[in-house]
Order: sequence, then C-alpha cells, then structure tokens
Amino acid sequence: MLFKRAARNMHSEVIAEIYRGGGWLLKTSLLTESFILKYKKLLREAGKEIVKNLSLSKKTISELKKPIISVDDFIEFANKNCDKLLSRIKI
Repeated sequence: MLFKRAARNMHSEVIAEIYRGGGWLLKTSLLTESFILKYKKLLREAGKEIVKNLSLSKKTISELKKPIISVDDFIEFANKNCDKLLSRIKI
C-alpha cells in the first residue's frame, strides 16, 4: 500500500508487486542453493521485462507465483541443515 501511494505521489504507476511466501529463504547464508539462484535469476528477468516492456508476461507472472522450493526439496534442505547443526554438538 505504501509503495502504491508513493508511486501515485510521483505521478507514476506500479507495474507489478511481488509478495513471496518463504522469502526468508532469500536471506539465508546458503545462497548458493540451486533453488535460490534460480529464483533470483527469475527476479532479474522480471526486472528486465519491466524495463523493456513496462509489463510482465503471463509466463513470468506464472513462474513468480510458484513456490520458491517444493515441499519435498524443503524437507531435504531442512534435514540436511539440521544434520549439519547436530554434527557440531559434542556430547
């Protein structure tokens, strides 16, 4: 809402807004994970589309709506990281 108001005050319009569940994954220290790199590439492509076309294609919108990571991949990711943390604990 604040962004739309700022755009209106600058006599501009909002072309797209991206709200992402699981966005916290983008802040993790494991930014080399393939699913993060893939999503960041998609965001860059979306930015290029907006600059070139002043809009997003239906295909890009569809891709942006998909989860960053599948449930199965998330479980694998979480288990791998839990195992790594548990291996550091000395009993």
